[in-house]
Amino acid sequence: MENITISGLNGELGYRAFSSCKILKNVVITGAGVTFGSASGSAATFYNCNNLENVTISGINGQIYGDVFTSCYELKNVEFSGDKVLIGSSLVSGKSSLESVTITATQSQIGNSAFSSCSSLKSVTITSNNLASIGNSAFAGCSSLDEITFSGINGSIGYYAFENCNNLKKVALSGTKVSFDTTYYYTLGAFTFSGCSTLTTVSLNFDNVTSIGPSTFTGCGKLETVTISKLYGIIGDSAFSGCSELTNLVIHGEFTSIGDQAFSGCSKLKNFTIPQSCKSIGYSAFSGCSALLRMFIPSSVTSIGSGAFSNDVSLHTVLYRGDKDPGSGITAFDGCNELDRVLVQMSYKDKTFCGKKIKKIEPGPTVISGAVSKNARIIRGIVLGMMVLCLALSQW
Repeated sequence: MENITISGLNGELGYRAFSSCKILKNVVITGAGVTFGSASGSAATFYNCNNLENVTISGINGQIYGDVFTSCYELKNVEFSGDKVLIGSSLVSGKSSLESVTITATQSQIGNSAFSSCSSLKSVTITSNNLASIGNSAFAGCSSLDEITFSGINGSIGYYAFENCNNLKKVALSGTKVSFDTTYYYTLGAFTFSGCSTLTTVSLNFDNVTSIGPSTFTGCGKLETVTISKLYGIIGDSAFSGCSELTNLVIHGEFTSIGDQAFSGCSKLKNFTIPQSCKSIGYSAFSGCSALLRMFIPSSVTSIGSGAFSNDVSLHTVLYRGDKDPGSGITAFDGCNELDRVLVQMSYKDKTFCGKKIKKIEPGPTVISGAVSKNARIIRGIVLGMMVLCLALSQW
């Protein structure tokens, strides 16, 4: 039997229900309240259906356990829909020809390694009001995937989730709240997009991005544009390390710290706005940002690590709004040969700033963070910042 059509199902697809149906090619199941039986967390519903190509199941209302498509070597298209489509770990195990995945659900999740190493997977469409999680390594090694657009995310994205998707060019994720990996380091999971060597554009449009994990974009050597709305946590260690083509970086929100080597080697990054909420800048955070011209550091920053701005060969002006050296005497600007203006306000208490000589200026308007939501406030912040700089230069 090559084709199976079942309508009106209101119950369970049993463990290994269609196992070893060697000539089965197409399956269509419709119903309400469809669930998947399992043994020890494995459903194996279509185990060893070597010639299965297309599966459409609607009316799903629950967990889809792992190994559903183990040894389905010819599988090409999967469509799941229903109230709850909760995909478990390793949905597709072993060699696969899977090209397209479509999930439509009120509530959904993607388990750990659900589609990992599906090297032929080109299209993933998830339409969900509540995508609760994308698991660790969920799409890792999907080397044919070139674009990701997921909406309705309200949960976590695991570590290595899209690692080595080396044909991926554009990512657009949106929803209410996202945390990147809450179990392994931080929250936008560690190494989430690491090794995505062709990725150029990333948009994270959420009401709350809790954190960007360590090495999230490490190895994304062609990444040019990143837009993140409402980041309220941290930027993790090496988050953007080695993103040598990064030129357009916009991060809104009130993030609290910049990790060690977070932007090291971002050699085309010219501007970066640090909000008043930020308290610390890690060691070598901006090391090797050779296009960076100026840096305004708000008074909220009370800790700057060694070499934070080392070898920023174009950096010529630094303005700090605090009263005390946040570097405690360390050298943060080694190799910054063009840096000749380190400006502080009159109330500054120390003699140097991170090992550099200072120039005191009269108090001016506070530089407004770029982490604002209204365009008018952004423009006002830029204008006031330039006023401070002009005032400083006039007194130099």
